[in-house]
Amino acid sequence: MSWHFNKKLLQSGTTLVEALVTMFLVAVIGLGAARILGNSALAQRDMNVMGITLGQMRASIQTGACNNNGNLNFQIGGGINLPANCSNGPTDISVAPLGNQANAIVTSVSVPAITTADKESTALFGGSMVLNSLN
Repeated sequence: MSWHFNKKLLQSGTTLVEALVTMFLVAVIGLGAARILGNSALAQRDMNVMGITLGQMRASIQTGACNNNGNLNFQIGGGINLPANCSNGPTDISVAPLGNQANAIVTSVSVPAITTADKESTALFGGSMVLNSLN
């Protein structure tokens, strides 16, 4: 007695399994790409907000709004206020001829600085931040 197997009958489900595996792999790759694009969009948004906030801080130093000690509030998108503290601290500036540090001229000047240290600045900058006109 001989057994004859029909090759078409044995391979009839193989194409369907291959198609399902291919669809699964494409779905996994698509979900991974969507997650990466979503994370990069969030990072871009945070960088834009941080850039606008730093621009507001620099403008307040340059326009003299931070010359007196006190507090400032910076408006961030979404109705968030970023409180900051203004201070004028002495900063030593040294000028010396190249290679001759012994003849350096040192002078102390008052430099306005903005300091943030609260939960909003931690969320925005990753911690506290000091910005002065030398930055």
